[in-house]
Amino acid sequence: MATPRLPLSALLSQALVAFTVEVDNEFERQMIASGYHGNVSLVAWANVMRFLAGDGATVAELAASGPTSSDPLKHALGCLERWGLIAVLPEAGPPDRAAGGPARGRRAGWGSRRGIQGRSRIVATP
Repeated sequence: MATPRLPLSALLSQALVAFTVEVDNEFERQMIASGYHGNVSLVAWANVMRFLAGDGATVAELAASGPTSSDPLKHALGCLERWGLIAVLPEAGPPDRAAGGPARGRRAGWGSRRGIQGRSRIVATP
């Protein structure tokens, strides 16, 4: 029996997926080899992590400088926060536990997009 031929779009899609997986795996390997001890993907680095040098950036600054608009960015920030790669701080700085702030420095909605505002400051964790 003859094998059915796939349309060109399906073949190109398979090649793109394979290329993307290989590029992302190589990026992660090189990040680990350079001393970064986290499992950050190329997409997370390109959209968020590369903009967080020094004292970080606000969500509004990230949305303005990166390829991702604010809504999908907030979802990605919640994931990166849950994985421990970033911290989401309120505009004024870290939570004041003495004034009844969230336990262990976690904001309400920790690990999700809930509570992330345009003025929230995003910093890379050590």
